[in-house]
Amino acid sequence: REDEILGASVKTLRAKLRAASRGADKIRARLNQGAFPELSRTISTPTSTGRRGQRAFLNAFDEDFGDVVAREKELNKFLKLAKEEEARAASPFQKQMWKDDASNAEFWFNVQKVESSADPVWIQGMDDTIDGFKTIARGHRGTPEQRLAKLPADTVSELKKDVRREIHQLGGKLTPDDLEAFERRLMTMRLDIHDAAVAGKTDIHFDAGRRLKVLIETSGASKGDINQTYRGLRNIVEEGKTPAAESLEAMDRTMGREATQELLKARALGTRAFETLMDTIGLPRVLMTTLDMSAMFRQGAVLAFGHPFIFASAVKDSFRTFFHERSAIRLNEALKMGRGSVKLGDKVEDIAALTERLGLYQAPWEAQGSIVSLSTREEGMMSRLARMIPGIKMSERSYILFLNKLRADVADNAIRGWAKARVPPSENEMKQFIHFVNVATGRGIPGKSLDTILPLMNAAMFSPRLAISRFQVVGETARAFMTPSNRASQLIIKDMLAFTGTNLAALSLGHWAGLWDLEVDPTKADFMKIRVGNTSIDPWAGFKPYATYFARMTEAISKGDFDRLDNIVEQLARSKLAPVPSGIWDAITGRDFIGRPVKWNTLDFDNAFISRAVPL
Repeated sequence: REDEILGASVKTLRAKLRAASRGADKIRARLNQGAFPELSRTISTPTSTGRRGQRAFLNAFDEDFGDVVAREKELNKFLKLAKEEEARAASPFQKQMWKDDASNAEFWFNVQKVESSADPVWIQGMDDTIDGFKTIARGHRGTPEQRLAKLPADTVSELKKDVRREIHQLGGKLTPDDLEAFERRLMTMRLDIHDAAVAGKTDIHFDAGRRLKVLIETSGASKGDINQTYRGLRNIVEEGKTPAAESLEAMDRTMGREATQELLKARALGTRAFETLMDTIGLPRVLMTTLDMSAMFRQGAVLAFGHPFIFASAVKDSFRTFFHERSAIRLNEALKMGRGSVKLGDKVEDIAALTERLGLYQAPWEAQGSIVSLSTREEGMMSRLARMIPGIKMSERSYILFLNKLRADVADNAIRGWAKARVPPSENEMKQFIHFVNVATGRGIPGKSLDTILPLMNAAMFSPRLAISRFQVVGETARAFMTPSNRASQLIIKDMLAFTGTNLAALSLGHWAGLWDLEVDPTKADFMKIRVGNTSIDPWAGFKPYATYFARMTEAISKGDFDRLDNIVEQLARSKLAPVPSGIWDAITGRDFIGRPVKWNTLDFDNAFISRAVPL
């Protein structure tokens, strides 16, 4: 019954599954879907221990067979038979297989008694397994197919022939899926033996992968976290790359943060060096964007007027998290697990999981500044090194959690409102609005063609995602006007009219009241800005510069002045550069992006550093 399952521990669930099945065949079928999927591979392996060995193995992991003492006796029977087979085997394949199976059976038997990941047995098992897994990760070996592709054709043919011969000698019957899994296991072993022979090493095989999978799947984590963990491990082991933020967070939950950090140390040296370089280049930008709360009036401004109470709540929490880390921790947890559920038709869904599935972006604050894929960080906080500077860490959590809360609350409010209607919203409607929320808050989506070079774009440009997002907001607004009957389109139009209408009204009223000057020539730098004396304030959240540059380009083209057009395009490009690249360009040309001469004297510290590092 549902009330017996909800909230039950992993051990209790396994016991209920065992109670529902009897007999070796049923147990084997259940294990294919249960908490120990890798055990089924061992059970299905065509071994020569015979039925007695198979039965002893099954009994050892069947709680209905008896108490721990009785099942441990069955385990010892299997271990004895496996060691006898190892002694008789002539092939390195078979010797290693029996050795691994005996060792893993004992390991799995101990792990199945663990009730939580805080158990010392589980912790010790994870530590030992990570040590072995790091050896695999350091080699960045890739899949068996990728490893074979690097070898000469005659060597590949020999290795495949060896694997087929071993399978034939072992005998037995396997299902197609089990046969494929067993072939991959033997091929991995054969490749390890080959690589060890080439390197002159005696340690020919590491079976940490199977052990780690068991530990992950007995951690009590959700299936989503387990799948994300496997994706992250594949990134590290097969590619030597940093996993995505969601994979890193899942790995923290399934394996523990220390284990995750240890595995990340095994990444390719080039990957770690590249991230350190990007952190160093990104440091001046972080210094410029810190302590100024700029996210409220730049990334957050588009949604502010359409959702004033949500915006005000996010601002309040932003100040609270700036001064109190405990408040930041509570808010971060609430955004992940405390947003409640929503009923869409006959289905009730957790709204945090729903919006995540629909693509709502939530920046990884917990891992921010440790080791996170460069493409997943908020652009204002692209350097881990900055966290070592007093005040930066406070600004970082305020910046990230403000945007996370604003995105989440706006998306939740829209979906809850639509859920009250007679007809629930379609998934396409929800996806459309959530995409708008992402780009409206500066999380532009560059597309697959640019995604791979995004870390380089982040190093070269001040905020490439924000720049991309401003064009995408215009595109989403135009799309909304073409489909006005769509509920998402109606809300997008409402938000954009609130943003533009409020700004235009405020600018006009203040100008008519004599509070400030207002420039209406679109080719002027102060176009549609609040100007008081020598101070100009831009309320347009990053849209205005493009309007001015495009107006200047149109004027230059209409007059046939293409030299001026080239200068305008160059000026636009230079205005978007990050501090370090812009400094290099200034040094080469001798002028800054608006044409002022640049002095690079030894004592001219203002020009050389302060102007590119002090908060805006």
